Amino acid sequence: MKKQNSALVVLTICTGLLILYFIFSNKIFLYISGIVGVLSVFSGWIREKISFVWMKLAEVLGAIMSRVILTLVFYLILFPVALISRIQRKDVLQINPPKDDTSFFHKRDHVFNAEDIEKMW
Repeated sequence: MKKQNSALVVLTICTGLLILYFIFSNKIFLYISGIVGVLSVFSGWIREKISFVWMKLAEVLGAIMSRVILTLVFYLILFPVALISRIQRKDVLQINPPKDDTSFFHKRDHVFNAEDIEKMW
């Protein structure tokens, strides 16, 4: 992971908390934003720890949410499309097996010579 500027991370956290305060009108967001901001201004060590915890939380959420989103895409989009496709027609690849044979393979008795190797394609 690239080294982040911890001051920008803390500023982003404070800004997000202020936006939440304006949306929900809950003063707890305002108080937390003030506490995080004041602590990070006066102590670089606390600022680094807040930044570290925030980045680890972002990594965990990214790992979880990517799997959740991929699961939702699979079960809400791909699975129904495949099910509808299978219901509409029985032979998806439209391969008709030969009537007289039980296999798609054909026996080829061919003796290879030098001309086969010279012009392979």
